[in-house]
Amino acid sequence: MKRFTFTLETPLRVKRTREREAEGELGVAVMREREFRQERDGLTNRFHAATESLSRGLERGDVTLADLKIHSTGFTALRRRIAESDQKVEAAEGEVMRMTQKLKVLMRERRVLEEAREQQLTAWRAEAEREQIHIIDDFVSAQRAMAAIQAKRNGGVT
Repeated sequence: MKRFTFTLETPLRVKRTREREAEGELGVAVMREREFRQERDGLTNRFHAATESLSRGLERGDVTLADLKIHSTGFTALRRRIAESDQKVEAAEGEVMRMTQKLKVLMRERRVLEEAREQQLTAWRAEAEREQIHIIDDFVSAQRAMAAIQAKRNGGVT
């Protein structure tokens, strides 16, 4: 009986390798997205803390016109950085979505090849079973023929 060989084994190995690579790339993209979100959240928290501080100072009357100009410049810079950070987060989210879709396609392709492998293996096993039955039938037929020949040699007594 010949050994089972899957005719598409090499493409299946390649698909598995590409899938593992895509999983790694997706992990990196998710980490980058998380870092951008944390950066944006930090900037947003700083902005809210600064506005809160300015509000308290205004309520107490501790803020001068020069302080307002400084805060205004700082708020403008923080808003700009938050907007840039939002863009980074959006780009990272898009990258994560693209990588997720790529991984799904690779997983689907791998599953198709694995299903084809299972079908070939099932067919091979059925063929192997038929061959074994044929060999057993041939063996039993040969034993009966040998018994008949032996019976003839012994004078027809079985």
